[in-house]
Amino acid sequence: MWLAGNKKVQRAVNTLEENTLDWRPATGLSIPDRPDWILSAHLGTGGFGEIWQAADVNTHVQHVFQSFCKSN
Repeated sequence: MWLAGNKKVQRAVNTLEENTLDWRPATGLSIPDRPDWILSAHLGTGGFGEIWQAADVNTHVQHVFQSFCKSN
């Protein structure tokens, strides 16, 4: 959500988004809001973000996650 200020536009951030601000995926990092999932491999990049393979540290189950990254 975007809110217009005096002369600038500022983004309103809800509390659920705070821990993902400025987070970038990398091998070995845990996923915000999913601390038991560790990124293990970068699988690809496309127009909407990146695809990563991750493993659950408790069960060793493999899963694929998509990271939506804003380009600067």
